[in-house]
Amino acid sequence: MPDKDKVNILMVDDQPSKLLSYAAILDELGENLIQAASGREALEKLLKNHDFAVVLMDVSMPELDGFETARLIREHPRFQRTAIIFISAIHLTDLDRVKGYERGAVDYVSVPVNPELLRAKVSVFADLHRTTRQLETLNRELEQRIAERTLDLQESEAQFRTLANSIPQLAWMADRDGSILWYSDRWYEYTGLKKEETGGSSWETRVDPECRDSVLETWRASIKRGEPFEMEFRIRGADGVYRWFLTQVTPMRDSTGAIRRWFGARTNIHEQRETRRILEETQERLILAQKAANCGTFDCDARTGVNIWSQELQEMYGFAPGTFPGTYQAWLDCVLPEDRGAAEAPNKQAADTFETEYRILKRDNNQIRWMNSRGHIKRDSMGKPARFLGLNIDITRMKVAEEALQRAHDELELRVQTRTAELRIAEESLRRLSGRLMQSQDDERRRIARELHDGLGQYLVAVKMNLDVLSMTATADSRLREHLADATKQIEDAISETRTISHLLHPPLLDEIGLESALIWYAEGFAKRSGISVKVDISPSIGRLQTEVETALFRVVQECLTNVHRHSGSSTASVRLSRYNGEMRLEVSDEGKGIPEGATSSAPGVGLQGIRERVLQLRGRVEIASDSPKGTTVVVTIPDAFQSATAYGSLPREATAFASEVESR
Repeated sequence: MPDKDKVNILMVDDQPSKLLSYAAILDELGENLIQAASGREALEKLLKNHDFAVVLMDVSMPELDGFETARLIREHPRFQRTAIIFISAIHLTDLDRVKGYERGAVDYVSVPVNPELLRAKVSVFADLHRTTRQLETLNRELEQRIAERTLDLQESEAQFRTLANSIPQLAWMADRDGSILWYSDRWYEYTGLKKEETGGSSWETRVDPECRDSVLETWRASIKRGEPFEMEFRIRGADGVYRWFLTQVTPMRDSTGAIRRWFGARTNIHEQRETRRILEETQERLILAQKAANCGTFDCDARTGVNIWSQELQEMYGFAPGTFPGTYQAWLDCVLPEDRGAAEAPNKQAADTFETEYRILKRDNNQIRWMNSRGHIKRDSMGKPARFLGLNIDITRMKVAEEALQRAHDELELRVQTRTAELRIAEESLRRLSGRLMQSQDDERRRIARELHDGLGQYLVAVKMNLDVLSMTATADSRLREHLADATKQIEDAISETRTISHLLHPPLLDEIGLESALIWYAEGFAKRSGISVKVDISPSIGRLQTEVETALFRVVQECLTNVHRHSGSSTASVRLSRYNGEMRLEVSDEGKGIPEGATSSAPGVGLQGIRERVLQLRGRVEIASDSPKGTTVVVTIPDAFQSATAYGSLPREATAFASEVESR
């Protein structure tokens, strides 16, 4: 749009963020947007630049509010017809709107602002101002030309028509009695009429029949009074569709003040009207939604106690239409006595926004309802609350649902606790059963070892003795001596293997001498059988322990060294047994390839799981650390509650010699 056709729009607000938002909304109009941060600054800009199409002004401003600023603007003769649009997020009551219109506002917009609606409203007034300005300029030019060059009247009229044909409005001219003299080309383009078909009052046939009588009556009244005409109505186009137009007619007077002509322009506002209709329907749906959501608004004057409620809020509190007293005390009387402290809490808070919950007793049916109250506090110059503006939401259903949910949660928690206790009992029973199974397994090993040693072992010794006798008597036959020697060797191997199996099932040293000697004996035998060097380090202060503790620790070492031989690939291993911080501590380490990730908690068979079960029976702990470059370390700790020092003290390491002697027997 050329700069000369742009109109000035003054935006007045004490908050820069709002000015920026208004500018963003109105920037699409392509007009000159001028900002003022206060009412005083707005007046200064108006006096410096007298031509403003629209003043967009916030109501709530310090020092000079919007109402007072509008009053001062209207008192100035130059600005009596300047369009003023109020914007407010707080002053939204009917009294506020009436006050705004009394101060000269042409519209009153509530926050949050709908960008399309605001843009459409401002656009209408901007176009109106631009058209009026063009018409006034045109009229002045025509009057000047008529006064200066009467002889050039025809040429001036032709220039006027050319100019009128160039504007987007449907321009026309009528004589003093309202009979049409001339239409712009755009009128013919829109209506599809020919020039010979128009003239006089033929335009009336194009007006919507539903409002035709009202339009003609108003138009004739304007002609009679000699006043400008302005009205919105629909006009039928060449396609048969009725569209909304804003018709503005201005009288053209001669030097004596007598009306010589009427000049009119019809601006197509169909899109704006449709937008307005859609917005109004949306607003109606919003009101219905608020009713469905049980919402209501209030505006309470903290100084006078005057309390203005919306119709929806009165219904929520059980007041019949027109029966609410409209006072602060009337509201407080509805609140349950035990909740009044929470309800009146916003009176004492320092923040300017509030939200609280309380219960009320409805006036019509004595029902107790939960209310959520939230809003904004306006303060006076001393910082004391002056007005409370906000809304109430009926949250009774939500509260009932919360209570039901809490009851369900408590019931579920009780069930979980009961089930957990049952699982703990079952787990303890399973642990005891596992312990008995392990004990039975150890007893069975002990029995089988004893039977192998005392039964089969004795039989094999007897056979060997008989073979020795036969060897001494069979001196003549060399082949017989050879077979006897071979049989004797096999019997000796069988005796040795039987003794080894018996001792591995349950070494007698464990019961007769103790854990230390049994571990040293087993480590030496394991080293001979596997070729893996085993270092045994046992603290001298260990002594004898309870039978079940010694058995469990021996089986842990037995299982760990077996795993080292089968899986680790390590050539060395170490066993360390000590007392540390009131606990027995057993460490079995290797320098092999380690345990795959996850296998420490899911090893099959007896394995690591069997170690855990044995140690758990003694209220102990098992920790496994595995690293590929460093091997694996199994650490078992058993509390002192399952240990008892022997009266004999610790046995000397020379007991290993005795163990070897027992093994040879």
